Amino acid sequence: MSKIAIACRLVVIPSILVSLTACANNSLEKRFAPDPQLQTSPTIAGTSTPTPSVNVTLPVSFPLVIPIYPEAELTKVENEGKLSYWKTQNSADRVKEYYQQQLQLNGWQLASPNPNLNQLVGDRPDLQLTISFLANTSATEFTLSYQTKVSPTSTPSPVSSSPKPNDLSKVSPQLRAYIEDLVALGTISERSKSTENLDFNPNASISRRQYARWLFTANNQILSDNPSQQIRLAAPDIQAVFQDVPKSDRDFPIIQGLAEAGIIPSSLSGDATATLFRPDTPLTRENLLLWKVPLDTRQPLPKASVEAIKETWGFQDAGKIDPQAGKAVLADFQNGAQANIKRAFGFTTLFQPKKPVTYAEAAATIWYFGAQTEGRSAKEALQILQQPPSPSPTPLPSPTSSILTSPTPTSSPIVTPTP
Repeated sequence: MSKIAIACRLVVIPSILVSLTACANNSLEKRFAPDPQLQTSPTIAGTSTPTPSVNVTLPVSFPLVIPIYPEAELTKVENEGKLSYWKTQNSADRVKEYYQQQLQLNGWQLASPNPNLNQLVGDRPDLQLTISFLANTSATEFTLSYQTKVSPTSTPSPVSSSPKPNDLSKVSPQLRAYIEDLVALGTISERSKSTENLDFNPNASISRRQYARWLFTANNQILSDNPSQQIRLAAPDIQAVFQDVPKSDRDFPIIQGLAEAGIIPSSLSGDATATLFRPDTPLTRENLLLWKVPLDTRQPLPKASVEAIKETWGFQDAGKIDPQAGKAVLADFQNGAQANIKRAFGFTTLFQPKKPVTYAEAAATIWYFGAQTEGRSAKEALQILQQPPSPSPTPLPSPTSSILTSPTPTSSPIVTPTP
């Protein structure tokens, strides 16, 4: 072999060794290099997990007599619940109208509004409530602020969880629970003119005026979350339908409103003889059914006959029932266990249509509204009122949202070393 060939081999072999060494080093470097997908990516704004929102609730000491706007969300509570913040998508005028109606129906005295202040003030003997509306917000935001009143001259007495009628011990056990639920709900919390305490005898006769007030209030309170089934107060400038209930009467908005809704018979519903309401006369059993049953069925009353009433109820005095009221009596039977007659009067073979209704019997009828499978009781309404409002769901980010997601790192392609 020539010296030139040997020299060429000596030059080529180191070159190959250098090339192989470089390839090996490159392969080892790639093998032991950190995985790009495990490397820490730069933090991008908005990628952190959002902190769950705190469920704000009212304390158990919050007075049940203070109405809560059904479509409002509780956002903050201060001073042990005496100051609470609320938000709703409805207009401020709609919220004001709701509170004006509810406070008036529940015996609050509304103070004259101050044109310079966007608020409502309601007073009770033991409580003052201020509803203030916040300005310059996209949604309607308002606060409920209340203060309890204590007479400095009187000796403090233990405060019960809810007021009870003075003569509740004289009521039959079957009717007592109905009254207790309605009092706790604030539906029948009548105040005495002298002592400002609850002052009605459950066994006394209830007047037509008083039952109209109870009926209106109970329907709207128990169905407070269903505006389509609530009765509206009559406008103050409307023409009075009853000669003995003028616009100056304190219960004109309620009685006129019931007549406008067709609940109380009047000339508006085709009864040309019903020109007088007789507000202070006792309510009879047949009138009670005639007013209450339409708020259960929510549809026209069926045709009725004396024979049909006898066959269903078995009343011996079915022939003494007014024909128009007989329709309500027959429709009430179709409500099964939730029939007003069964709840107020128990089992009986005598309806006694002209007999005056007692306060306790009247309370039993307004304790429940609706059909037996699709109605609601005062007890259920009270439970709903005591439940904390559910938090609003967190909206999903839109495509134009500023919240960014971290991109998944793309690893570099692995190059196969060339030997």
